[in-house]
Amino acid sequence: MVTTLEPEALLEHVVRSLVDRPDEVRVVSMVGEATATFEIHVADSDVGRVLGKGGQYPDALRVLFGAIFGKHGKRLQLQVVEPRRR
Repeated sequence: MVTTLEPEALLEHVVRSLVDRPDEVRVVSMVGEATATFEIHVADSDVGRVLGKGGQYPDALRVLFGAIFGKHGKRLQLQVVEPRRR
């Protein structure tokens, strides 16, 4: 059985698999005419797990989701929101 996920749900699924506290993951998306913006919110203790060494995980997610949205002529902005900045 193949399940199709919307980009926001797919991103949330990927991030939940990286963290220790998946119940605290929240993805906020704003998709407009030319831009898709995703904010990733996680527990304080999981920020490092989502960022990875040198920001490698957000970079990889930007490549993947940038390709998805680029196909539809949209630019992607993806940000891991630091808990103290909420």
